[in-house]
Amino acid sequence: MKFKNFWIYLFNIIVTIITVIIISAPYINLLNNVFYDSLNYKISPHKEILIAGIDSKSFEKFGPLPWNDDVLNDVLKVLDSKGAKVIAIDLDLYEVIKISENYVSLINTKNSHIVIKEDNGSSKKKDSRIHYSSSEIRKDLDGKVRSYIANEAESSFLSIIYSFFSSPGKKVIGKEIDFKYSSNEFDYISFADVYKNSIHKSKIKDKIVIIGFVNTNKWKSLETFKSPFGESYTEIELDANVLNSLLKEEYNVYIPYYIFTPFFIIANISFLFIYSDSIKKNFNILIGIMILFSLFGIAIFYLGFNWFFVQTYILLIINYLYFTTCNNWLEFKKNNLNDKSFMQYLISAYKGSSVLKRKKGEFEKRIMTVMFSDIRGFTNISELLPPDELTRLLNKYVESMTDIINENNGTVDKFLGDGILAYWNAPSYDANHQKNAVVTALKMLRKLTYFNNKYLKDSNIKFHIGVGVNTGEIRIGDLGGKQKSQYTVLGDNVNLASRLESLTKKYGTEIILSENVLNGHSGSSRTILYRLLDEVIVKGKSVPIKIYEPLLNSKKNLRIKVVYEKAFKLYQKGRFDDALEFFGLLEDDKPSAFMTERIGLVRDKKTSTWSGVWAWNEK
Repeated sequence: MKFKNFWIYLFNIIVTIITVIIISAPYINLLNNVFYDSLNYKISPHKEILIAGIDSKSFEKFGPLPWNDDVLNDVLKVLDSKGAKVIAIDLDLYEVIKISENYVSLINTKNSHIVIKEDNGSSKKKDSRIHYSSSEIRKDLDGKVRSYIANEAESSFLSIIYSFFSSPGKKVIGKEIDFKYSSNEFDYISFADVYKNSIHKSKIKDKIVIIGFVNTNKWKSLETFKSPFGESYTEIELDANVLNSLLKEEYNVYIPYYIFTPFFIIANISFLFIYSDSIKKNFNILIGIMILFSLFGIAIFYLGFNWFFVQTYILLIINYLYFTTCNNWLEFKKNNLNDKSFMQYLISAYKGSSVLKRKKGEFEKRIMTVMFSDIRGFTNISELLPPDELTRLLNKYVESMTDIINENNGTVDKFLGDGILAYWNAPSYDANHQKNAVVTALKMLRKLTYFNNKYLKDSNIKFHIGVGVNTGEIRIGDLGGKQKSQYTVLGDNVNLASRLESLTKKYGTEIILSENVLNGHSGSSRTILYRLLDEVIVKGKSVPIKIYEPLLNSKKNLRIKVVYEKAFKLYQKGRFDDALEFFGLLEDDKPSAFMTERIGLVRDKKTSTWSGVWAWNEK
């Protein structure tokens, strides 16, 4: 599908940009997290991260909050003396300690950098080893914590800790990352044990020691956070997980939208040269491209980048619909179809492969499959139901059957009262039009059972239908003039489908197919059996045809087919007694009962010549 219209390309760029803006909404990103969560994995804990938790033991030691400021200062001195490289304080100091005017001056570390997360402000001491920072814990819309955003200024709590611990002063300023959670618990010591100076120096030396609350019923206001895996974490545990991910360099970075947008604009333009005139083929191409982008997104995820999975799918689908609409609009303009015909054309074009090309007013000859269906005894039914109820039921029935026809690449030509005329292989080509028509007929019977149970369950009335299907050369095109026209099918093979539908009443079957339907395909032979019913000459014809009934493949139906066709073969040879014996084996089989009655008629005529072909003189 190579478009020559410049505006189609330009408008595609505009549509893509608008779509990219729309899909940048937070709720779309939330859907994207479904993919990230399914791909995410955990990493081992870094050996240099140590949590000094304020736990139950600490509350037993120091009592309820707030504590004297010398408690925290003494703990800092112990950690500094044992060689902690960074001491990170994830506490609201005004809530935890009774701050005196000179509490900061009591802090006198020689080895350790101290990083304090400051939410409410505190007295600051100008000391190169004491650093105040801001909090950056952020929840997604679903309440889970996946990402860490370092501030553009050097005030982020975890960024400062990371820069002091890394060599030489490595920074993560300005990054938004999806960090990885630890697969195991981090090394842990109690805040109270540190205060008592009972922890060995080797446990603390050169470590990042994070001081904060852990889960305890002594601290009722402790906030917890959910991970993508559904686990609960305290803020200090989140700090440890983010630091762990940074230190191990195991995290994912978001691809900026300013890279994503031009990439897709270029990709969408290139797709114009990939898609063809076949709508069905284009759909397969769409699925293939979506799979390729999915594999690409998975690959770069494990290389450390987050791909926009949901956004990609939305863009590709909109792109596909845009190109398909443009293609059909050009075909409509080229062929000068009238509005009513084009709607029918457009519906079918989305299902088929190649589009019928014709000029207005012309009829084309084409091998097609036609189906005619009719409700049995509808006149009697109409006498038993109020007009409004009859109309309601008929509309529901027509709607149900039309859905099945459309779902199987068919097109409804017209409604003839309670009858439906449908066809396959136009306006779009359909290589499997015979098979699709047969499958449609069988699905209509199954849908009819559902329809009767739903709408006529408490009634003595049931809908029963007959279906005739024929394949042959048919004329198709616009019939009518300027004031009114219809895109329709004409020809003897259309009439034959109607004749076959009428014969279903004679043989007691629900579906009858002509032999031409079977000659065109064999793809459904595993699920469908075809019973040869008879060889007949229908009214208005001179050439005999074989007619068949489709049956679902089962042991019972296979036996019916074998026995019946054996009997029919004997019948055609004029061995009527033998034929009757086999027909008699099929109890409750209406075609067998009908053929048994037929043999009696043939014998009564005492014809000297018997061809095995039955000529029908009625419709």
